[in-house]
Amino acid sequence: MNSFQFLVALTASFGGLLFGYEVGVMNVVLVMDAFRIFFKFHSWNGDALDENGKDTTDKAKMMYRKLTEANNKATLEGVITSSFVLGALCGALMATYLGEKYGRQRTIMIGACIFTCGAIIQGVSARHWAMIAVGRLITGLSIGCNGVLCPTYISEVAPAKIRGTLSSCYQLMTTFGIIVAAIINSIVWYYTNSSPEGLGIKRDDIWGEVANFEWRFALLFQIIPGLGLAILMSFLPKSPRWLCSKDRDEEAVEVLAKLNAASTSDELVQSELKAIQEDVAATRAAGSSSFGELSVQLFVVVPSLLS
Repeated sequence: MNSFQFLVALTASFGGLLFGYEVGVMNVVLVMDAFRIFFKFHSWNGDALDENGKDTTDKAKMMYRKLTEANNKATLEGVITSSFVLGALCGALMATYLGEKYGRQRTIMIGACIFTCGAIIQGVSARHWAMIAVGRLITGLSIGCNGVLCPTYISEVAPAKIRGTLSSCYQLMTTFGIIVAAIINSIVWYYTNSSPEGLGIKRDDIWGEVANFEWRFALLFQIIPGLGLAILMSFLPKSPRWLCSKDRDEEAVEVLAKLNAASTSDELVQSELKAIQEDVAATRAAGSSSFGELSVQLFVVVPSLLS
């Protein structure tokens, strides 16, 4: 494996970082006092506990606020959480079609842009929790689609000997994304809960309520990896297998030559091209299945396995 192959695989695996951060950041944002009060999941009358666990109304001594839970809190949190899952499900179902029609590289790039739009909607949500749910639905669409296509793209540009190893980079970056979210959340949590002055006081602009900048920052931070993935993917080559499936063999051999740092006539390049062509031919000969046919097969196979 050369450095270019590793760079291509590493860049595509950044899709996992988006997934990890999105999952990790919301777990803490949902329990931030400022977030819960802003969207009326809880109410606060100014009472709190000091560091010794005693009641206090002195904001300088407050450590833990005594919040009153709204009746519909569990429902609202459930909608916000499940909206991401619904989006991911829809995105995963569309991934194969989009990847075959527009190419893995281009679809991943578009998916990263969609993720960025979802992050922006979450971060600037004004006065209503529904915007958070819509934003997470959109990011879910991106994650579901790229969660299928990023490992696929990596496997199609990686050398056969280390294909499995490089494909695992996606999962590695997912874990790294969760770690990044934990670090950001720790910083945000500290400043949110150590700055109680003015919490719950309404102002005209959406940034006006004290401590809301912190959870908005945590959500808007997703823009950085989202845009980063979109920009970096624009510099990566198209999948050689996808090019062959579109009868663009000349472009495919050029990509293989670049990936292997060799000429188009190199024996290794030609052998890889031949293997891809044979695989594409076998796939075409086998034909494709519709979602309806797949559903029927699952309806028959799953009960058989359970029995």
